[in-house]
Amino acid sequence: MADLIEVFKFMRGFSSIPVDTFFELSKDGRTRGHTLKLAKHRSDKDLRHHFFSERVVNGWNQLDKVTVEASSLNIFKNRLAKLRFKKMDFFMDFSLHSPLAGSSASLGAGTPGI
Repeated sequence: MADLIEVFKFMRGFSSIPVDTFFELSKDGRTRGHTLKLAKHRSDKDLRHHFFSERVVNGWNQLDKVTVEASSLNIFKNRLAKLRFKKMDFFMDFSLHSPLAGSSASLGAGTPGI
């Protein structure tokens, strides 16, 4: 969620770092959702997939138009929180971040009482 907030700051000019330092806007004509889609770069190297500029692209591109076009950072955060509440799986990518992905051991691991 914090990564998406940083992308919003870049896209809206709330950061001193220019957006084109990390991202390239998609030139693809398909704009289902919103018009500020980011270009996804192909790479043979697994390391590149974990860079900030690559790992946030799918999440950002899947956001709805209303969330992306928020007029302020606080409005964006509120809309993101509502989206998180509605679609928790949108923010969880166990296949990339959890070594126990797909196993029942990953559910409730380290949480007492579960």
